[in-house]
Amino acid sequence: MNRDALVLEPDGKWSFGQAQVASNFDAHIENSVPLYRHSHDLICAFAEFFLSDGSLCYDLGCATGRLSARLAARHQQAAIKAIDIESRMIAHADATHCKALANVELLTADITQFEFVPADLMIACYTLQFIKPRLRATLLHKIYHGLHRGGALLLFEKVIAADAALQEMATLIHTNFKLAHGCPPEQVITKANSLRGVQQPLTASANKKLLRAAGFSRVFTVMKYLCFEGYLAIK
Repeated sequence: MNRDALVLEPDGKWSFGQAQVASNFDAHIENSVPLYRHSHDLICAFAEFFLSDGSLCYDLGCATGRLSARLAARHQQAAIKAIDIESRMIAHADATHCKALANVELLTADITQFEFVPADLMIACYTLQFIKPRLRATLLHKIYHGLHRGGALLLFEKVIAADAALQEMATLIHTNFKLAHGCPPEQVITKANSLRGVQQPLTASANKKLLRAAGFSRVFTVMKYLCFEGYLAIK
């Protein structure tokens, strides 16, 4: 099976819940999202300013737990709560990246319904874009109130351009990126169609507006590449 094999639900929509998706996820995401590994590097670098002994960090939408494991290994006296709605992702994380890491707690849960314990850092790395837009403001409000004063949210998201011509250019360059990294052309097209209504990115200005409306007055763009952005939001 191709390591990037595309799995769709019967209705033709993309799903992270199929068994083979978890085992192929790490390779697939690096072939699909530019600077994905660098996003993790940046998150780990910024985490140094917020995590110390006794700190709590949430990794929201942790997928295979690769980022959670990096944070846990570096901050062994901090607690990492890694949450994903897909039980197969959590099982894969438990069997691979997070195996034998005592300071990682893996949780299968819907983050829109989760009750957060006060934390120093929360991370949502390409997660919010899969939450229905009508639920995002409420979720970000919960995240804000789930942080200690001085705590932070590191939010990485796919975005859309405010200008149609710019969006078309970014989409074409991104498509070429995926093709250059071995994604079959038919898979690129099929996945793009399957993500309609599942992945719903917003503009950069809309994301920042949501963050500020949630209470974050200090919002800083830490990464920008085509239609992918990272933000640091401090309470």
